[in-house]
Amino acid sequence: MKLLICLLPILVIAELAILIICFVFYIKQFSFESYMEQLYEKFNCDLDGSGCSNIVIEKFEDLFNDYKEMSGLDHLIYKVLGFIPLLIIFIFLISSTIGCLCQKCRKNCCKCQKKCSYMYIIAAIVFSVPYIVFAHYAKNKIDLTDEEIYQFDDDFNQKTKKNLKFMKTRKIILIAGVIILYAMYVAHIILLCMIKKKKTIEEDNNTNIVNIDNEGNGDAVRVNNNAYGHDNNLNTNSNRIEEK
Repeated sequence: MKLLICLLPILVIAELAILIICFVFYIKQFSFESYMEQLYEKFNCDLDGSGCSNIVIEKFEDLFNDYKEMSGLDHLIYKVLGFIPLLIIFIFLISSTIGCLCQKCRKNCCKCQKKCSYMYIIAAIVFSVPYIVFAHYAKNKIDLTDEEIYQFDDDFNQKTKKNLKFMKTRKIILIAGVIILYAMYVAHIILLCMIKKKKTIEEDNNTNIVNIDNEGNGDAVRVNNNAYGHDNNLNTNSNRIEEK
């Protein structure tokens, strides 16, 4: 039982670590400002958006995002939208752990409290769905021909290859992270079931011990009462003999 209780916080820490990794790689798509500014310069594109109707720029922006004026606010909104599920999941996972520990510390828990740990982990699973969406729709290539992508100088082309490689790695990490996360959620539920089963067995054993003790005390009382009654009968008989 103690081992299972110790495993639960470790599992929660691992789940949170995977979630943080997924969030970090999700917002990495907004970290190419310097690179995209160099691309804008090559097409004489102003950051206010004028002269940026080139199809090549648009395709690069589809992957590495738009860094012209006012785009920073859009990036912030996307980051916040990605962080909100992380915060909510963090609260639910910690609450699930606390609820399970409370059941261990308290002998008397209502059925609602016993079910809370399951409710919290189910809620965490639901709020993790956005990370599935992030992983599924994560882009990792530019929808252009190689001649259109690598039409610039060697230095910029090398940066493009490096960034494309990173975006492919990012997609793999996001997909793998989500798969591992949901595998951990399944393990979390199994662990909660095992803890509940162990607790039920312990409660049944304690109940049986109490019942045995009560039965033993009852038998002792009956024996004492019988002995007391037998002594009384002997004393009564003795008194009758003496009177005669």
